[in-house]
This record gives sequence, structure tokens and C-alpha cells, in this order.
Amino acid sequence: MDIEEVTKEQLINKLMEMNQRIIDLRKSERQFINYKKLLEKNEGKYRSLLQTSSVGIIIIDYRGIITECNDAALDFSGYSRERLIGKYFTRRVNISTRDIPRYLEIFRSILEGKEVGSFEISQHKKMGMFFSEKYISVLWKIKIIE
Repeated sequence: MDIEEVTKEQLINKLMEMNQRIIDLRKSERQFINYKKLLEKNEGKYRSLLQTSSVGIIIIDYRGIITECNDAALDFSGYSRERLIGKYFTRRVNISTRDIPRYLEIFRSILEGKEVGSFEISQHKKMGMFFSEKYISVLWKIKIIE
């Protein structure tokens, strides 16, 4: 369309359309900021629950890598945080090698969205082997990229 052929009415309509887009973008930006604040607030609550729990909690990502753990898990496992974080879970959770196939099956089931109840495994500690009951649940964590 030649600029000289553009009517005043067409220009006004185009400006109104662009103005509406700007209004919509500003509204979306405000919503994003509100959602980000809410997410940060909830993440703070989540971290507080994780760290103050007397129950050992180990967080594993979808690849099986330990991404977080609380102090109770460190006390229970005997490992330092540095020796747990970033490691594949079957290599750092003091589980018996005979339980690894079961763990992997449970992990696969979780990734497939299946319900997994509690289960018992044997674990090694410095003072010998013992049995403990484990509970697994899925926490979906969303990270906002800025």
C-alpha cells in the first residue's frame, strides 16, 4: 500500500490497534510480575518446609540427579551436601545394590505419571544394615527465566 493512498481513517484505525496491543502487553507484564512474586513467596515457604522438616527429604530431578536435600537427609545418610547434590540418586542414597532395580522401576513409574505408594528398602549405614520405609511424591518445580 502506497503511503499516499493511506487514508486518515486507516491511520487512526492502525494507531488504535497498536494502542490496544500496548495496553494488552502492559496488562500481561503486570500479570507476569504478580505471578513471579507469588511464585517467589511460595518457593520461600517450600524451602522453609524442606529445611525445617525432621524427615529426611531428597529432591531428584527427572534425570535422577539429586538437586536438593535437607539437613535431616544429611544426618540420616551421613553424606555432606556437596557429596549428594549433583549425583545420580542410586549412587548416593546408601541403598543396597539389590534394591537399585526396584528404585529404577519406581522412578520410571513416577516419570510416567503413575501413583507410587510407600515402599521399604534396606540401607547401609556405618553401624550395619537396616530397613526403612520410603515415601515418594512428585513436586513440580517451575523456574521462571527472565
